Amino acid sequence: MKKKLSDLCDVIFTGSSIKKEDMRDDSDVILYKVADVTDDDLDEMHYASLDAYERSNNKLQQYDLLITVTGAIGRTGVVRHNNKALISSGVMCLRFKDNQQIQAEYFKRYLNKIKDQLESVKSDSVVPRVSPTYIKNLVVDVPDVRKMKEILIKLMLLEYYLKF
Repeated sequence: MKKKLSDLCDVIFTGSSIKKEDMRDDSDVILYKVADVTDDDLDEMHYASLDAYERSNNKLQQYDLLITVTGAIGRTGVVRHNNKALISSGVMCLRFKDNQQIQAEYFKRYLNKIKDQLESVKSDSVVPRVSPTYIKNLVVDVPDVRKMKEILIKLMLLEYYLKF
């Protein structure tokens, strides 16, 4: 079955700029910037103040799927923790309605496979950018949950063995 990504999600939002005074070297609030969403997953290299977190309407939750929409377009990562976390501009969050963990992990891999498609629609500006609206309207193949789990298990095993 084919569906728009937006039809699978409860919440979709893009990050916002974080003021320099809200940046921290060490904090309980993780800040994911474009550089922190790698080809492998997420790096926790940046931190924001608790004030910035409390002011934000876009707090991350466990099993949110992050995708870069500026710079290195199409890199994805799944938030696998319950810590306080935010995203900066250039990163988009997809929060799935159902089977959040399974769908986030599945679509992380799905979107990685269509990176070339995302690259082909990027803007021709100094900093490459793909429209968040384009991501929301992406039509994706959605197998039933049982099939999605089967595919995901095979892909995760393959990823595990390829690391050695």
